[in-house]
Amino acid sequence: MKKNPIKETFTQIFNKELWEEIWEKIDNKRVLTLLLVVLFCLVFLPGITIYDTIHRLQEDVAAKQLQIDELSTTNQALVVENEELQASVQVLSSTVNLQAQTEEERQEEEAKLSMPTEFPVTGKVAMLEVTQAQIDAKIKEAAEAEEGQEVEQLASDKPIMIFTVTDINSGSSVIAAGNGTVTAVEEDELYGRVVEIDHGNGYVSYYRNAGAAKVEVGDNVTRGTVLFVVGANNNIIGYQITLDGQYIDPAIVVDIAG
Repeated sequence: MKKNPIKETFTQIFNKELWEEIWEKIDNKRVLTLLLVVLFCLVFLPGITIYDTIHRLQEDVAAKQLQIDELSTTNQALVVENEELQASVQVLSSTVNLQAQTEEERQEEEAKLSMPTEFPVTGKVAMLEVTQAQIDAKIKEAAEAEEGQEVEQLASDKPIMIFTVTDINSGSSVIAAGNGTVTAVEEDELYGRVVEIDHGNGYVSYYRNAGAAKVEVGDNVTRGTVLFVVGANNNIIGYQITLDGQYIDPAIVVDIAG
């Protein structure tokens, strides 16, 4: 009689006599069916598990791809936003540079206007050729009129330009030669009054005239501001400039052609 290997295996594992008795009662077809079921479980169930695993992996890949697409869209939006920001920065930078340039030009223009270069009298005027001796004589005369009161001498180290208005009806005025601040409005023994303007750059200008001053101490004036209105009784004007406290010849600063 041919031995059944399956039978032999079972009989070796379990009680030999018992399984011999059970095996004799089992139909060989049923054993075959059982083996097929076991084979199905061993072959197809792992395949189902693998398919399920692949399916889940595919779903994960699809989800990751969706995330990548969303991130790509977000990145493109950020690129566009960054380009817009860069354009805004360039516009802002250009604006700042333009403002800085404008401010620099404004400061240069302000510094230029603060220089006392404007001719200090409007209308038809002539420069008087006055010697130092004549000036000293006038000072002496004024001092005697003030009963010996000391007056400031316009010595040769204090150059002065003296003008006379040749046409009283021309609407002449004494004007500020540059932008600045009025720092003094005082009596002047020789001319009547003196207006002092500090131009803020080391230059100080002095305007001497017998008329009524049109400005007060503390006034901020611009080039051309009227300081005195010239009439028949105050048609003589004296003009001086100091630089860092030292008197200089006004002719080297003033635009005579003006």
